[in-house]
Amino acid sequence: MAPVVKIMSQSGFIYEKKNFIALVEKNEAHSDYHKMMDFIKNCKLSYAMLEAPTIYCEVVEEIWTTAEFNSIDMTISFTLKGKNHCINCDDLQACFKLPENNAMTPHTDSDVSSMLDSIGYSLNSANLGSIRRKGLRKEWSFLGDAFIKVFSGKISNFDAITSSLVNMLYMLVSDRYFNFSNYVMLELGTRLGNKANRPNNIYYARFFMLLANHVAEGLVITNENNKLKCWAQEKRVLADLLRMDLNSSVPLVYLPIMNAPQVG
Repeated sequence: MAPVVKIMSQSGFIYEKKNFIALVEKNEAHSDYHKMMDFIKNCKLSYAMLEAPTIYCEVVEEIWTTAEFNSIDMTISFTLKGKNHCINCDDLQACFKLPENNAMTPHTDSDVSSMLDSIGYSLNSANLGSIRRKGLRKEWSFLGDAFIKVFSGKISNFDAITSSLVNMLYMLVSDRYFNFSNYVMLELGTRLGNKANRPNNIYYARFFMLLANHVAEGLVITNENNKLKCWAQEKRVLADLLRMDLNSSVPLVYLPIMNAPQVG
């Protein structure tokens, strides 16, 4: 049976099954994945990757239907329970507890390619828009899958890691942060699209619920039964990667940040 990829709420909106939380329960995972799971739990993106609020449909649907993305000012404006809100990248950084910028200049494609080489990526990395999980060892492919499931609003090719996600992964493992919040803002804005033509298909329900909780404390919910649980990265990915045993001849490399205590 094919996995469910859409859920319809009581009010008729279709929730796209994306924006998962990462799988970090070690008691359900082969020991080969434990260090990557510990890294996710303790890294500086842990909140964005793991926080799982109850998704109240009336809240997310009001944001989804009223939101407008301004690509020039990099803001999203919306109403929530009748009040107007306008969030910018600083607000996103605070809401998702994203790391502050610490890089004087942007990293380059060469920097990212060097990182991929250092962890034994087995395919051609000249085109960073064509990075594939099958070119990574299974442990790194698991981390790549977590990034896809958490931060990608729509996946056209399950195996592909977009250039934006590769850049986010580079920033995380190099401890060299540059505009994380911009990446998230652009992804949310892209999925919102034009308000006049916006469909009833809702993306990033978890992130929008976190935003609602951030801007409006003590939300009064009128229909507590119309709600969803956050989706999680599927357990089957662990077994699939073990079965495929991707690039087992490539030495396993954990970068220095993975061997040091992290603050989430």
